[in-house]
Amino acid sequence: MMAIIADLTELKRTESALKLSQERLQLAVFGSSLGLWDWNIATGATYFDSQWKAMIGYEEHEIENNVKYWEDLLHPEDKVKVMAALNSYFEGENDIYKIEFRMLNKSGNWQWIMALGKVVEYDEWGAPLRMNGTHQDISDRKQAEFALQESEARERSKALELETAIKQLKTTQSQLVQNEKMVSLGQLVAGVAHEINNPISFIHCNLGPARRYTFSHSIIVDRHGGKLSCSSTVGEGSEFLVEIPVQQNLT
Repeated sequence: MMAIIADLTELKRTESALKLSQERLQLAVFGSSLGLWDWNIATGATYFDSQWKAMIGYEEHEIENNVKYWEDLLHPEDKVKVMAALNSYFEGENDIYKIEFRMLNKSGNWQWIMALGKVVEYDEWGAPLRMNGTHQDISDRKQAEFALQESEARERSKALELETAIKQLKTTQSQLVQNEKMVSLGQLVAGVAHEINNPISFIHCNLGPARRYTFSHSIIVDRHGGKLSCSSTVGEGSEFLVEIPVQQNLT
């Protein structure tokens, strides 16, 4: 009888210590804005504390304590990666289960959650039986990350536009330099052509006077005595006579 009383006393003491530990844990979790979950992997039964449910806008009675309810709230695009992270953890590839995903809150919006967890109980063959962990709302952090990514994308776009503008400017400068070279070459050719045209112009301009000078002379050929006589009038009243011997045809 005394042994039974001792055992009951020890059981009460253990229960009290466990309750105190749970209260302290709950207080610590509440202060850190974390939601607790405890998953029986074999049966699917899952304990979600009130803060876990309130985090996504639900009252205590509005979410059933079953892992399927959590799966139904997962974003369709995130389910595959969440299950892959769980399997990687179960297979020993990671020391802790850690994943970020979106859950549908009561307002109908997708809310970013970070989950952390560890297996706390295994069966005799080493298969996981029970796992518990926390949920944390990281929506503000994700929004800041997305805003930063958008800002970086805009800056990259501006940098690309600036690089393109610089390339176009260099191309335009090169074309301008080439055009200036062609203009200088054209001016040089024009100068050379001008120098060449000056003597030609001089000759061309004096052909007329030379022609008039030539035809202003009257040539008189006098074949008497075997001579050619050429007379010309130079100026006014001055006349000179040139006689050129001519070889007679002997035949």
